[in-house]
Amino acid sequence: MKLLIKEVSVNKDEDYCIGDSGVYETYFEKIIDLFRMCMKKYGRCTGYIYIDKGGKRRRIGWLFEKTDYYEDTKEPYKKETWVTVHEKMPKTTVEYFHHEL
Repeated sequence: MKLLIKEVSVNKDEDYCIGDSGVYETYFEKIIDLFRMCMKKYGRCTGYIYIDKGGKRRRIGWLFEKTDYYEDTKEPYKKETWVTVHEKMPKTTVEYFHHEL
């Protein structure tokens, strides 16, 4: 079974989000292969991402950091990328709030 991930990137110098991939299926079946690809793409791993589920702390992803460059000015900035691993695609619901005419 292929691994599902979500990637969120942040410009740490100016503190704003620069990308959110949403959850998608990767080409990887093994966590170690996914992790190695992330290190090549996003830089060094600086920590883990955790959630509290059922009263237990669970590790669900990694935090990566590297120096990246603005496309227009080529100036450097610190880019942080959060990669979380998912068991299945998220469940989405739609609720309508109609206005009476």
